[in-house]
Amino acid sequence: MDEVLTEVRGLRTIMVALLEALTPDEGEADSVMGLAETLRLVGEAVDRQATAVEALQHEVRQLKQAAERTPEHA
Repeated sequence: MDEVLTEVRGLRTIMVALLEALTPDEGEADSVMGLAETLRLVGEAVDRQATAVEALQHEVRQLKQAAERTPEHA
């Protein structure tokens, strides 16, 4: 779960950078290049999030299987 939380925080940081890249204070070319880089970073963060979610889903399946094999105690 800590890994997912770290990824969410990283995604938030990237989104802030995306908003900053869209500000008109920068030159147009710099802004476009900054936006392209930010979008690339967002894509990488989303990929990491998906990987983290898949790992959690796998862990949940393993825990369910282990619970099914463990006899219940009254």
